[in-house]
Amino acid sequence: NNVQISTGIESARPVMQLIASPNPAGGGTVYFNKPVSFTLYDETGRSIGCSMNVRSLEIEHLCAGLYLIRTTDNEQLRILRR
Repeated sequence: NNVQISTGIESARPVMQLIASPNPAGGGTVYFNKPVSFTLYDETGRSIGCSMNVRSLEIEHLCAGLYLIRTTDNEQLRILRR
């Protein structure tokens, strides 16, 4: 009697961690290592924008400070604008 048990869990593929460069950034453009969809938050937690399936973010218009990117894949990344 051979009994086969299935857990219903497929083996997960490794997920590439989101990286932004340059970070900290003095202005201009920040580049991501993979396409990403996200909401951008300021230091107070206020949503200040969102982007879909992009590989870069223009930050020239942002004031100096710390910003949070929260992706649709539930990743979080802090970006420091100098």
